[in-house]
Amino acid sequence: MNRLVIWREECDAQGQVTLTGRRAEHIRTILKCTPGDTLRAGFANECMAVGTVLEVGMETCVVNVREAPDEPMPPPPRMDVLLALPRPRFLERILPQLPPLGVRNIYLCGADRVEKSFFGSQLLKRENYLPVLVEGVEQSGGVHVPGLRVERNLRRLLGDLPQDYACKLLAHPETEVAPTPSHVIASGAKQHPSTGGKLNVAAPLLVAIGCEGGWTERERAWMDEAGFARFSLGERILRTDTASVAILAVAGWMANAPQTMPFCHISPPP
Repeated sequence: MNRLVIWREECDAQGQVTLTGRRAEHIRTILKCTPGDTLRAGFANECMAVGTVLEVGMETCVVNVREAPDEPMPPPPRMDVLLALPRPRFLERILPQLPPLGVRNIYLCGADRVEKSFFGSQLLKRENYLPVLVEGVEQSGGVHVPGLRVERNLRRLLGDLPQDYACKLLAHPETEVAPTPSHVIASGAKQHPSTGGKLNVAAPLLVAIGCEGGWTERERAWMDEAGFARFSLGERILRTDTASVAILAVAGWMANAPQTMPFCHISPPP
């Protein structure tokens, strides 16, 4: 936990919050806080804060949280991920890793290779997935908790997506597509001709990641129609949890590379 992230409604009128479970145990056993100690804190999706430990018990910790207006906010995340719903045990591993990777919104969708039973997972309930995401936010040191939407129909979801993405990437294991920054820049330039071949780094990025084995032929055709550019880490098939972290890390780096790497400024493809 690099920052204690709480929801405003957790505090009472005096700004005090009583923590239990994972957060209380971390403060007591890992941080080894005592009354009077201060913590880096933040209000979820709002602002930075400072926490002062008031009480430390065997099961609970009481912390007074107040805003810290002088502490600058980190840059807002601008990468969204469209993820074919993985097996529940994989999803539990993936979710807390998304906030540190700079994910703003998570779209969990059905796909040809997604088993219908996965949609019955208890983890898809807000009261269950939200603490998992908050844990990831606390690891990242930020305060932005990603939004999450579950949609069984992939084609319907593609039609509902925002239209302001700098580029949209389709991750799929294949050999003919190289994972180079030029694919991101070319795709972004194609959608934003006014940039002169450079990626609009102020606009969000969308990355679509399929099941193990990738997307089916008809799903790739739908993605092509929706303006996605193909992206691959090679021909080897990765587990969904491994692929998600690797792909999002590379995509996030590529989205920022144009600012400092002139060789990435290329013309859009013909």
